[in-house]
Amino acid sequence: MRAGCTLSILLALLSAGCGSEPNRPWGDNAPMPPPHYDIQLDVELSSADGAPGQPITVTAKAHNEGNRRVQSFPTNSCGPDIELRVLDAAGQLVFLKNPCDPVPICLRDGPVNLDPGHFIEVPLDFTGQVFRLLQPTPPYECTIDQAPEGDYLVVAQFRYAPVMGEIQVLEKRVPFHWSAQ
Repeated sequence: MRAGCTLSILLALLSAGCGSEPNRPWGDNAPMPPPHYDIQLDVELSSADGAPGQPITVTAKAHNEGNRRVQSFPTNSCGPDIELRVLDAAGQLVFLKNPCDPVPICLRDGPVNLDPGHFIEVPLDFTGQVFRLLQPTPPYECTIDQAPEGDYLVVAQFRYAPVMGEIQVLEKRVPFHWSAQ
């Protein structure tokens, strides 16, 4: 009788713990791992040396290597999520687009989400064609030039924040040389 009672208790315990579903101590409400924000900004050049007929392609990529979503906050509501600028040897901004062209009015719905394991990529081609502002006050006047030979610097910036968090800025600088011929 004692063996039968022990056996029935043992069978009841085994059947209660051995179901078709795996055991989850927290069920579907398992605690989330602590937030880990790890955003990486990479900048690659097709070549460190360029010339007319041999443009330099810049590719900037922001990767979310963490375990939480972040939101990107570009400095320009019409611009890409990664801002790319080119500076000359004196540290002056090189205009790759005509600054005399009208600026379009555009509105963004809000920040762009960057989920864990995803990335945002922005390309830029430096062909040697640059714009120069001749008249900085209205009426503006611009001209197209060829970039002078020398050293240049690509500056990539990615502005992001955890959802409802403080904005962080990542910046990478990559040099290249431009030959006039």
